[in-house]
This record gives sequence, structure tokens and C-alpha cells, in this order.
Amino acid sequence: MHTQPVIPQAAVAIPSAEDGQLAWLPVSVIAPRAGHNPRRHFDAASMRDLVESIRTQGVIQPIVVRAIAGGCYQIIAGERRWRAAREAGLDEIPAFVRVVDDLQSMQMSMVENTHRDDLAPSEEAQKARDLLTLCHGDRDAARRRLGWSAAKLDSRLALLHCTPAVLEALDTRRLTLGHGELLATLAPDTQDGTLPRLLEQGISIAQLRERIGQVARPLGQAIFDQAACQGCPHNSEVQGQLFATHIDSGQCSNPTCYGEKTRRVLEAKKLAMTQAVAAVWLDTERAPDTYAVLEATGALGVGPQQLAEGCRQCAHFGVLIGTAPGQEGRLTEDLCFNLACRAEKQQDYRRLRETPQSASAAPMTQRAAAVPKAPAAERPHAAATPQRVQDVTDAKLRTLAADLAQEDARVARAVRLYALLRDAGFTDTEKLGVAAVPTARAPAMTALVALTDAQCIALEAALVRHVLMERTDGDLPGATVAILATTQTDLTQRFRVDEPFLRAHRKAGLDALLREAGFAAWYDAAHGEARYARLMQGKLDTIIAAALAPDAFDWSGFVPQVVVGRFETLAGRA
Repeated sequence: MHTQPVIPQAAVAIPSAEDGQLAWLPVSVIAPRAGHNPRRHFDAASMRDLVESIRTQGVIQPIVVRAIAGGCYQIIAGERRWRAAREAGLDEIPAFVRVVDDLQSMQMSMVENTHRDDLAPSEEAQKARDLLTLCHGDRDAARRRLGWSAAKLDSRLALLHCTPAVLEALDTRRLTLGHGELLATLAPDTQDGTLPRLLEQGISIAQLRERIGQVARPLGQAIFDQAACQGCPHNSEVQGQLFATHIDSGQCSNPTCYGEKTRRVLEAKKLAMTQAVAAVWLDTERAPDTYAVLEATGALGVGPQQLAEGCRQCAHFGVLIGTAPGQEGRLTEDLCFNLACRAEKQQDYRRLRETPQSASAAPMTQRAAAVPKAPAAERPHAAATPQRVQDVTDAKLRTLAADLAQEDARVARAVRLYALLRDAGFTDTEKLGVAAVPTARAPAMTALVALTDAQCIALEAALVRHVLMERTDGDLPGATVAILATTQTDLTQRFRVDEPFLRAHRKAGLDALLREAGFAAWYDAAHGEARYARLMQGKLDTIIAAALAPDAFDWSGFVPQVVVGRFETLAGRA
């Protein structure tokens, strides 16, 4: 039997605990989450000491877990203690049960291990990247959660350019952080070739920095403007003019300057790419097992129509920008950053290939229903709508609901009641284009009674539109859909594709939308073969102007799948 630690004996194992509650949990119902623990290396000697300590003293410091399905618990922090307790033969272990999501869980794990001051920088780098992914690429949000400076986050992410052998040496503390930061600037084969000599000869950081300074980068491979390099003494062409001993022509021997110029170009390229696709990541911001190339056909295909009209409109569709030495700025395109959705689409496509008759889509003239009801596998759709498109779609649905409120007495009455309940005391009516109404109830009633019929109608209409169009709080999206649904509104008759809606899309999403609508085929038929492809190579303004040109393509009756999907999502929440 193990010795009980000094913990209140009122703590008991419970099926579900409040956040922060202390409990004694069976070791058998606790498990680590694969890839969750920042720590990848467990020192064998230290582990043996911990097992022996727990065998004689018990677990002094509780671990931290969160409840998962099936009455089990997942480790947030304390995996070494749990492993040691299991090896020591303990039946139970004290644990703090936290109610947290994936992002909070990872943050707690990182902070706990970092504060223990024995996490290797390479281990910090791996989990910083995972946390950055959960923060949707927001570096400021990630570093705030970690309590790091921007420089420390950039430094750790740069370590991901180290080869597996170098990372392993960092994990086991055979290399220091300084060595790793310097090696990360080198090409993979150079890193692996340098590593044995570093370990055997005990080369210092200063010596390594000096040697790397002699490993010049070819300026011909640089992605930045080299105008400022023409007079730089680190440019071998200038060295050749000044010194008898110099590096071959067109080389830079200042890796710090070279790296900073490259970083600025990569940041600008990332920003520019966000105009074309929804998801843009640097290769240091996503783990390799969190994305994959989308293919239209073949064993891994999602289907040509799904790729063209569904995936390309998705918030998870995008590109990866290379940052490794020699790979700077290289794009990997047509990527899916939601592998679970990709697997579902692949399965749908395989099923459709096995039953070809179900793959035929209804012609556009048959789009009579407000919300298409074809099986999900037959309708190309995006897993997630980009935020800009979602915002514009919501605004258009709110406008439709506001128009309907003026046409349907039932809706107008419901909105008036809602306005009385939610907006009682609203008096800043001058913003609504009508006379001011006093705040106090008695003078307000006097002022309202004195209004003419026309003024009352104007005020009521302004309040209705304010409730449905200006306010975006609470369950307004659900209320919007409720109005559209209860009036049995046919979106094919009321929805209109306009410039703000098209402009909300990035170029890839706009391309998918135009193909979905049939505009691409119409444009080629009207202007000549392959003219649509040439149009899509132009500027966004030119594409939108062509799509909405008067007396050109007929958009009537077309409801984009992103609108249908948003409608169905909101209807499910209502």
C-alpha cells in the first residue's frame, strides 16, 4: 500500500466534477492525449527516481486532468507523475479536474511545463506551433497565452527548421538553444553534416556562429529586393573589389541581415495571399500532419465538382508558404486544413462513384425550393464559410427579413413586441431619422401621443429596421431565419447576388461561386473558349464587373450554396 499524500480526505473520485475540484481518481481511467504533452523526452534515471519516490511517499502534487467521454479523464499536466504512479503500482492518484477546451488545455500544459523550467526549447517549439494553430494563426494571441515575448515565439518557431536529428539532440539536451537557433538557418544536409562534429568536438556557440558566417547564402536565391545589397561589405561582389580573399561572386555572408529581409518579404506575401484564399499559413505555423493536398479524382479525390465549387469556398482551403532555408516563399497550393472534412468528402465521392446515377445534379431551372433538399453527398459544399462571406450573407438575410416585416402584419407585430421587450427605454430616435422622444415615461407618452399618424408609421418602421438590421447581439441571426422560414420565403425569388456579396469572397472562393452559378460556362460560350480562365487571371474589380455587367449573365433564381449552408446553420440554432 502506498502512503497517502497530505490532501483533504473529502476528495473523492466523481463521474463529473466542477472546474478545479480535487478528486482521487483510479489510475486506470486516466490517459494522456497523443501529442498533447509538450515533453517528448523523459530522462530514464530521473524517471526511476520519481517511481521510487512515489512508491514510498505517494503522489505529493496532484496532476491536472479534464473529463472526457466514457467516465475517463485526459491528462493536462503531470504525465510523468501518472506514469510513475502506474509503474509504482498505485491504484489511485490525486487530480485537479478542470473544465476546459482544447485551447485552454494546451495552454495550461505549456505553462505548467514551462514554469517547471525543464522543458527543452525544441519541445516548446512543437507545442507553440500547435497552440498557434488553435489560435487560428494569431501570433499575438498565442504569445499572450504563453506569456512570451514576440521574439521568443519567433525564435522557438524558427527551431522547427531543424532536422529531426538536431531536434532530438535538443530534446536530450546534448545541444543548447543557441546551437539550435544557428543550425536552423542552414540547409538540412548542412545541419546533419555539422551535428556530429558539434557533439564530438564541443564547438561553442561563438565558434559555430563564426563558422556559419563563412557559409554564405547565394544572393541569386534571395526573395527580397537586392538593391540595398549592392554596396554592402557582406556582399561577395563588394568583397571582391576590396579584398584579395573573398567568397565567390553573388554571396551574402551576413545571415542575420539576410534572414530579416527574407522575413519581411514572407510577411508581405502572406498578407497578399489572404486576398486569394481563406487559409494562409507559414510552414512553421502548422504541423505537417494537419494539412493535405486536395485532389479532384483518384483514390484520394474529393470529386471535381466538390473541389471546384465546395472546397475552394471553404475557410479551411488555402496555401502553405515555405520559410525553410532554400525554400523561402515557395507555395504549396490547394491545401485542406481540415483533414476530418477532407476524409468525409473522399468517402462521399467514393460512394457517388459506386452509384453514378446519384451524382447527376438538377438543372438550374429546377431550383424552385427556398432551400435545396438534395442529399448532402450530392451537393458540393464548404465545411466552413469564410468570415467575410458569412458576415455579408448574414447582412443580406437581415435585409430580407426587414423588408418582409413591412409586408407581413404578423412579422411586424412580433417585431414590435420584441422591440418593446428588448429595447424598452430606447429614446435616441434622432439616429433613426425621427423626432427625439424624452427618456421619462410621462413626457415620452405625451410626445408619442402628439405624433401624427405619418410620424408614428415612420417611427415604427425605423424601429423595426433597427431591431432587424442594426443590432447584431443575442439570437438575432436565429430570429432572422425564423422570419424567413415562417413566411415560407422562397430565397430563389428574393435573394440577389450583388457587388458586396461578390467582393466578400477571395479570388478562389469567387471562382468557385462563379462556376457553381454557371457563369464560367456562360462566359466561355459568350466570349470564346478559355476566356473565363483568362478573366480569372485579372484583377478582382474586373472579374466582378464582368459578372454583374448589365444585360449579361442572368443571376435570377440562383441561391449560392454558402447562403443555403448559412441558412441551414442558423435554422438549426433557432
